Amino acid sequence: METIPPVSRRRVWLDALFVDHAILRMVWTNFHTVAPGVLYRSNHPTPGNLRRFVRKNRIRTLINLRGRAGNGADVLSREAAAKLGLDFIDLPMRSSLPP
Repeated sequence: METIPPVSRRRVWLDALFVDHAILRMVWTNFHTVAPGVLYRSNHPTPGNLRRFVRKNRIRTLINLRGRAGNGADVLSREAAAKLGLDFIDLPMRSSLPP
C-alpha cells in the first residue's frame, strides 16, 4: 500500500472535503441495508465512516461505482480500504448512461 506524504495528504483532504463535498458526507452517510449481512449501500464514505461501517457490519468488499477518479475522496477511500483489508472493486457507472 502506498502512503500519502504529509504535504500531499493535506491537499488530498482539502480536495475531498471541499471539491468533492466530503464535508457533507461526514454527517450525511446515506447508509442503508439492501440485504442484511450481505449488501449495504451508501454515498462515497469518508475514511472514518468506512471504518465504522466495516466494524459494525463486517464488510469485506468495497464496490466503487464512481470508478477510479484520482481525486481526494478516491485516494482516501483506496487508502482506507487497503488499511482495513478490504477488496476494492471499481465498477464505474454514470447516471446518464446505461450500465
